Amino acid sequence: MSNHPNLSNQTPAHITSHLPKLATATSSYASRYATAFTASTPTRANAIAIPNNERGTAQHDAVQHTNDYYDIVTRSFEAGWGKQFHYAPFAPGDSVAHALTFVVYRLAHLMGLRAGMRVLDIGCGIGGPSREVAKFVGCEVVGVSINQFQVNRAIEITAQQGLGHLCTFIQGNYMHLVDTVDEEGNVVEGLFPEGSFDAVVAIESMCHAPSWEGVYRQVWKVLKPGGVLGFTEQVMVDEPEEVQVPNEAGGRGAVRSNGEKVRFDEENAEHVGVRNRLEVGTGISQLRGSTEARMTLRKVGFGIEVDEDFARYFDRLYGEPAVVRGRDGQVESWSMVKIPNRNGMGFHYAPAPKEPYPEIKVGLQNGGRYSVPPVYRPWWYPLMGNKLAVELGASAEDRYLASQMSHRNRSFWFGLTKILVWLGIWPSSIVAVNKTMTLCVDEYLAAGSMGIFTPCWMFVGRKIEHGQEA
Repeated sequence: MSNHPNLSNQTPAHITSHLPKLATATSSYASRYATAFTASTPTRANAIAIPNNERGTAQHDAVQHTNDYYDIVTRSFEAGWGKQFHYAPFAPGDSVAHALTFVVYRLAHLMGLRAGMRVLDIGCGIGGPSREVAKFVGCEVVGVSINQFQVNRAIEITAQQGLGHLCTFIQGNYMHLVDTVDEEGNVVEGLFPEGSFDAVVAIESMCHAPSWEGVYRQVWKVLKPGGVLGFTEQVMVDEPEEVQVPNEAGGRGAVRSNGEKVRFDEENAEHVGVRNRLEVGTGISQLRGSTEARMTLRKVGFGIEVDEDFARYFDRLYGEPAVVRGRDGQVESWSMVKIPNRNGMGFHYAPAPKEPYPEIKVGLQNGGRYSVPPVYRPWWYPLMGNKLAVELGASAEDRYLASQMSHRNRSFWFGLTKILVWLGIWPSSIVAVNKTMTLCVDEYLAAGSMGIFTPCWMFVGRKIEHGQEA
């Protein structure tokens, strides 16, 4: 779920066609969070405490809450972030667009997707990941979104890209993928018969589900025997300390540069405040923990094959460069990859360049500064909205995006919006859109930099038939 702090990229005509629906959705959404939307402009300096009764109201009506949210923000997301509404860490030279696509390609690879498969993308947004999977793998993809406006955009963009032979999109509730029985014993018709798909993909979307067990069971039922579920999820990092140390693939959890382990603490008022405001800014009615996701997957009947915080994927490269040093401390090789010896015994390393090669400092250093040109950047770097974030941008589009995130720029557009509303040119609902985006940007940045939240914990699980061993 990406974000953009204002509607500055959109012309009045671009917005006007969507205004009636926008006004209705904004009124409905804001009614659940009176504290946030009756306050002055939310900022980190004036943090708003979201009471639990308002969280409960949103959780009780999670489906409508999600639909309202995406009626409000979809145009803004697309204008500011692109066709894919998710996050990713950044390798050297990666633009936002490239990093987001890399997440999808890596997930497709780990899932073992291949041509000829029938894949379901639940919570598909405007179809960005669906189209990338189809292009990368050559399989057929059916995308499902609760929001009809997103479905319309997905169909339009897919037709423009000539991918209609591989991708299609429908409006629907992923809590009812197959027939279900409600609490009163009535059968609720599903979208598909059981056992319809070889694989299910979900990119930062099942966090909107009112129940993880409910949506995981629906996925389990719609998959063929042995089918695979691959997804990234927005979660609070609440891992026990013994599983937080990163492994070579990025590993679980977060570890600060000084080795101190980080986790979300339900007893920590600052942590809880950030989480509650983040829920308002993202439309997620209840942000849950990574531990709950893992336990629920196993309970429903998935054998977990991949389990990692992908936001930390490049963490092993945040410290000293991966070099081989001799006894005198001099660099002998700039790679730790072992090369087999010709005689079949032992191995050696590629020799270091003969020309002097400078030591490279990478990652967060000296109070949060990075090396420039950019090396590995965290998922939240574009949201910093400062000069450093602009310098770290890998493209003109990325640098513009980072500049748009500055408090000065957002304050300007918020003030302009209020003037246009006062003049009667725009409806008052646009002010609530800006407030939502402000909370989205500020609390993502706060939660990410604190290490208590990740937008992309990655799981791959395979359907296990009852009686099989996980």
